[in-house]
This record gives sequence, C-alpha cells and structure tokens, in this order.
Amino acid sequence: MSSRVWRSFAPPGWLIVCSVLLAVLPLIQMTSLRHKGLTTDEPLHYQYGYRVLNGSPQRTGAINSSTMPFSSLHAMTSENLAVFAQPSGISLDTSWSGQVKRGRYATIALSLLLALYVLKWSYELYGRNGALLSLSLYVFDPNLLAHGQLVTADLPAALMTTMALYHFWHFLKLGGRRRALFSAVTLGLSQLAKYSCVYLYPIFLVIAPIYYRFTTTTEVAKPGRKHSLTWNLRRWFIAIVFFAAVSIVTINLGFDFNGIGTPLSGYTSKDPFFKKLQAMPIVGNLPLPLPVPYIQGLDLVKFEGSQDITFTRPSSKYRLRSKSYFWWHCSDTSQGVASQRRKGFAVRRSFSWFRFCSTGSTLISSSTRRSAFVTYCPYSPWLQFFAEDF
Repeated sequence: MSSRVWRSFAPPGWLIVCSVLLAVLPLIQMTSLRHKGLTTDEPLHYQYGYRVLNGSPQRTGAINSSTMPFSSLHAMTSENLAVFAQPSGISLDTSWSGQVKRGRYATIALSLLLALYVLKWSYELYGRNGALLSLSLYVFDPNLLAHGQLVTADLPAALMTTMALYHFWHFLKLGGRRRALFSAVTLGLSQLAKYSCVYLYPIFLVIAPIYYRFTTTTEVAKPGRKHSLTWNLRRWFIAIVFFAAVSIVTINLGFDFNGIGTPLSGYTSKDPFFKKLQAMPIVGNLPLPLPVPYIQGLDLVKFEGSQDITFTRPSSKYRLRSKSYFWWHCSDTSQGVASQRRKGFAVRRSFSWFRFCSTGSTLISSSTRRSAFVTYCPYSPWLQFFAEDF
C-alpha cells in the first residue's frame, strides 16, 4: 500500500533529471564567477544599462553604439543585491568592477530562463526524451556556459530570439489574439536586447508562408470553412500592422520615449544610407515613431560595420571587417569569412528547422525527429549568430 502511495506522489524520473540539470546550470556558472575577470565589453554594457535605469538612454558616441536597454537588468540586479546585503552584514566589493561583476547574476538568471524555454519547446515537439536531450546539450554547451555569465548582449539576444520564435510558432500553430499579443511583445522586446534582432522581422515574414506551405489545411483553418485570397490577405495585413504597432510601443518604452517624433533631418547621420534618406525631401521630414537613441544606434552600427577599422581596447586588438553589414572580430580575412559562413548557416538551419517542425508526426516518425533534434535545435546556431558585435 505504501509503495502505491509513493508511486502516485513521486515525480517522474525524467522530471527529476531535468530538475537536476536546471540546478546544475546556475551552480556551474556561479562557482566559476570568482575565477573570471571583466571582459572589455562588460563595463560599457553595464554603464549604459545604469544610465537607462536612471532615465538617460542617450548615445554618447560610437563607444556605446551597440549597447541596449536590456543591460539595465544587470544594473538593477547589482543594486538590488547590494541593498539586500547591507542589512545582513555581508561585505561587498563597492568598486566599479565589483558592481559590474554583481550584474552577471542577471545573465545567469536569463540563462536559466532560456533553459526553461529550450525544455518547454522541445517537450512540445519531441516529448520527454527529446526535451531531456536538448536540455542536456544546452546545460553543458561551453559556448552557452561562457556567454551565460557575462554582462553583454549576447545571452539576452539568444533568449529573446528563442522566446520570439517560440511564441510566433505558437501563434502560427494555434492562432488567437492572446498568442498574437505574446508573439508581438516578445518580438518587440527582442529589439531592446541587440540590434541583430532586427533581422527577426524579415525572418518572420519568410517563416509564415513556409509554415503554412507545409502545414495541412485542417491545422490552419477550421474544417469545412474555406477562405478566399482576399480574406487571407486582409488577415495577414492586420497581423503585420498589429505586430509593427506593438514593436514600436515596446521599443519606445525601452528607450523612455526619448526624442520620439524626431524626423531624419534632425539627426547627424554617419552612414551614407541614412544620409541619402535625409536628403529626400519627403522622407527626411517625416516624423519617426521611434526614439532617437534607437535610430542613432542603428546609424552608428551600420556606419562602423561598413568600414574597415582597426582600434585598440585595453586588453586586446580587434580588426572589424564587414560584409552585408555583419561584424566579426578577426585577425585576418579568412577568420572573417568563416564567421560569415557560420551566420549564414545559422539562418539556413533555422529555416530548415521550422520546415522540419511543420511536417508533423504523420510524415516523420517520432524517433527520427528526436534523432534529428541535435541538427535542428534552434538555440545553438542563433547564439553563434547573435554573439557577434552587431
């Protein structure tokens, strides 16, 4: 009798293993923090996050052109830990370096949230074994472990990309206003993590028709109900306008509505593309619904990405090269080409993964899908894509 009661209340074995893996991830990251000094980018991201937290999101120049409001989470975490430690008498490093290092705990929390999304999404696609496999790969991935404890935009960008894609997949699969809202909000929040996430807009526009192309009609529309081309076009036009409006509001909230409505003619642009837009009589005088720091950052990132610049930072020397406005750190052209190929591979692999998911269980066996999960797992290529300084 007691064994029956124990079996009814005891959690499943796979759930215990997942819980252990989720506990191991922050344990590895927190125990290794004391061995790591600051990287060259961390103080820049933390400083901008501190300024955003205090209501000053303005850009000061090229040095913080790619920093984003998501870094305010690091500053907020550092200050809150300092406040909680004072009553308990815990000694804290009050130096600037100590503040930045305390902000790393925010990245660890975001890393754990990304692990939960990997677990949830893979469970919905492939069941328990697939979820266990993907979570194991995530927890012990050296690249993810390294980026998961730094005050930079790489891990937040990977998290927001995964969240945006997951909720967009839910919206495509099941529809509904609530799912559309979740998808639109996460897409807008991704724009506050890193400028690379702007590529999610064309990616979404490509994913949607691909998904519906390889999804049966009964999964898209209600059985027995036929929709005309005009109805479908109107439906998707409303969805696009809704996503755009939510993104604009979210971006403005992140930058505290700083300078919203400023036309392009009011900017001091660096990039030739933005200068051409400013020279157009109609386009240059149109008020933009986006905050000034967001447009300034786009201009600076695009300008610097189109240049061949060599500069020195306190600990290392970088050469920045560009092709199609992607950045990478490299000491020679061959490394840059290799990085560019990895980015293209990440995009192709994600499109293939969505097509793979949309085929459904009736076309591919569950064992085959699980074995192919390693190849099509979304988080690994996307972290490689967004880890570059763009």
